[in-house]
Formats: sequence, C-alpha cells, structure tokens
Amino acid sequence: MCLIALAYRANDAFPLVIAGNRDEFLERQTAPLALWRSAKGTSILGGRDLQEGGSWMGFTPTGRFAVLTNVRDPAAPAIHAPISRGSLVSAWLDSRLQPQTWANDIEPGRYNGFNLIVGDWVSGDVLYLTNKSSEQASFASELVRPGSHSANVTANRLWPEKIYGLSNASLDTPWPKTVKLKSAVTNAMHHKARDAVVDQLLTALADREAAPDDQLPSTGVPIELERALSSAFVSHPREGPRYGTRTSWVAILACDGQLHVAEQTHQHQSQTTSMQSAQISWPIAMVS
Repeated sequence: MCLIALAYRANDAFPLVIAGNRDEFLERQTAPLALWRSAKGTSILGGRDLQEGGSWMGFTPTGRFAVLTNVRDPAAPAIHAPISRGSLVSAWLDSRLQPQTWANDIEPGRYNGFNLIVGDWVSGDVLYLTNKSSEQASFASELVRPGSHSANVTANRLWPEKIYGLSNASLDTPWPKTVKLKSAVTNAMHHKARDAVVDQLLTALADREAAPDDQLPSTGVPIELERALSSAFVSHPREGPRYGTRTSWVAILACDGQLHVAEQTHQHQSQTTSMQSAQISWPIAMVS
C-alpha cells in the first residue's frame, strides 16, 4: 500500500479512522476484503496477497490492527530472496506480545524497506516501525513520542489526538498526496454519520490529480514516473509493467466498539470498481 492517513483518538465519535490506497502490480493475485483465518487460526479482517501471503492492512476482533507501506528508494540495494513485507501484518495480528516487545524480534535485514503501523486497542499502544536507517528516518518531535532505534527497527509511539500521513517515505513526510489526504480526513470527521465519512474519504482516495512539478518529491525515479505516482490514485503507465491503485479502503472504529471497513477494488483494464464492506465488534472497553 502506498498511501495512508490515520486519525488516532482525534475525534470523540470515531476514535480510529484510517484511509488508504494500496498500489501494486496489476498481475499480482489478491483477495478482496473479507474475514479470514491466518495459518495460526487468528480471525483477521482485511485483504490478502495471494502471491506471497500476508496483507497490507488487517484488523482482529481482539483490537489489534496493522497497516503497511513500502519504502521507495531506488538507490537502496534490493535484498536477495527477502521475506514478504506483508507477512509483518499477519505476524503482528497473530502475536500476543505488546508492540515494542514484538518489534524487538523483527530482523530488519530480511525485508526490503517498509513502514509499518501496529496497534493494540486494549493497551492503547500504537507504534510506527521502519527498517530505514536512522540517517534516513526523520521524526518531528511534536508528531511522535521519542522511540528507540536498535539493531532491529526504529520504533516511535504515536500521540493521540493527531492525524498522521504515510506514503513511501518516513512518517509525515509532506508529499503532496499525503498532505491532501490528511486534510481530507480532518474535513471528513466533521460529519457525524459514519457513511458520510466513508464516502468523503473514498472520494479523496480516488483523486487522480498529479502534483505540480515544483512540489514533486525526488525519490530517484524518472520525472514522468514521479508525476504518475504523485496523485492519490495511481494509474498504471502506458509502457512497462502495469501498476496502479488496486484497492481503496476506509476503516472507522466508532465509540460503541463497532469497526467498519469499506474497500473498493479497482479493475484498471475495464475501468470498473467493485465494493466490499464488512464490520466486526470490538469490546467497548477498548475505546474507553
């Protein structure tokens, strides 16, 4: 997934709001949003990568959640035969450890660059994890609580009452599409009706407007590709591997303990979109 905005306890009615687009090669086999069981028997609400296993986002009825993006750094050497980054999502959801304890067991050198947000609503812990080097990763002190950097991963605890943005750089790097989606989340939460929030955020995730050239990030890819990747919704290029936004999704946890997730699956070849939605109940004590 290449774009996420997350509001953590920034709204009394909706303690958790997440909106995201997953960008991927169109040929990669994917299962849409559903309630499924991991190999360890954990009940997970989310999509599935059928090629390597794992997911780009997932939730459990016990109050755990995770969202993932890749790090875009063409200059970084690729890892030979890496473990799929999506396996981190299911590994966290399968775990019973607290976030920091679980993060300490990650071997960063076995994965290509990743950004991962993991949360446990029971404990209230939400962490941002990355295997980027300390020189690459930068965090604004007013955005995240001071974390740790060990031989494993950099871990930073998220502050409540904040809205965070994440694409393919470090947390809250102000790429134009990240800034726009954070603003859309802020505006959408003025609605009191959940469905209105979902509709407004799905509209924001469908934005195909490229950023002006003077606002484009410089990530080492050709300018034409930088432009194509600068919009919230990415359409695959006319030449080369077919790539684009495969799914758009919105997750809302209401104060009554109901988690609702809506997902749109995009078929670029036919210019069509299908819609799935599901919801599960979390114990109300988790959102106290």
